[in-house]
Parts: sequence; structure tokens; C-alpha cells
Amino acid sequence: MTEEEILAQITSEYQSSENFTSQKRALYERRKKLYNNIEDQNNKVYSKLIFSVTETLLALYVKDKPSVQFIINKDFFEDIEENIGKVAESDYERMSMEERKERVEFYKFFYGVGIEVFDGFDQTKKTPEYLVISPMLWVCDPNQTINR
Repeated sequence: MTEEEILAQITSEYQSSENFTSQKRALYERRKKLYNNIEDQNNKVYSKLIFSVTETLLALYVKDKPSVQFIINKDFFEDIEENIGKVAESDYERMSMEERKERVEFYKFFYGVGIEVFDGFDQTKKTPEYLVISPMLWVCDPNQTINR
């Protein structure tokens, strides 16, 4: 393919994605206004419902500490189990997992998709770095041609 053909394909796919997501983004904008506007309003029960359901789901599914437990053999390796658990909790805090997971889960419940991308490795903290992308900024591939 020539450079012009590649640029034409990219432009075509981007425009196709914009056409595909523009209606969804408009819907999400209206939903976001309802979510943020939770004042008492006559005949508008649904505005509180979106907020309540989303917050309830977040409370149920977002954990404030790792939900992993290491069990080797209680009789001989109790100290090792405890140390591994402490390392897991420390990593969870250093990587800011709680905030990131909460944001991803919110996006899943509110928009139907939560996007978390591995973005590198922090050499200072010795932890992986992740990027959470808002579905309002996401440019999807409506034709699903990325892996063909």
C-alpha cells in the first residue's frame, strides 16, 4: 500500500468510528446530566435512579483491598503466607489499584465498557502502570478489522 492509500484507510476507518459512536456519545451525555442532577424534581424519578443504581453497583463490586488470599500449609508456612499477603496489599496500594478499579468499574456500569490499558513499568516503584481511558474519548473499530 502506498502512503496515500494508508492515510485514506485511516481517515475512512476514523470517520466510520465517529459515525458509529456519535449517537452513543449523545446518549451518554444526556445520561451524565441526569446522573449529576440528583435534586428533587417532580415527575423525574429516573434521575435519582441512575445515580442510586450506579453507586450501589460500585459499592458491591469495588474492593478497597486485594481479595486474594495465599494458603500454603498453615502448620509450617504461616509466616510466609502472612508476608505474601502483606506484599500483595502493599503492591495494591502503591499501584493505586482501588482508585483505578473504581474508575474502570464506574465506566463499565455507566457506559457499558471499561478500558484499562497496560502503559509501561515504573522502574522506581517496580510496579506496572495502567491507563484508564474514558469511553467518551474512545475511538472504537465498528468493523472490528484491527486483528484481521
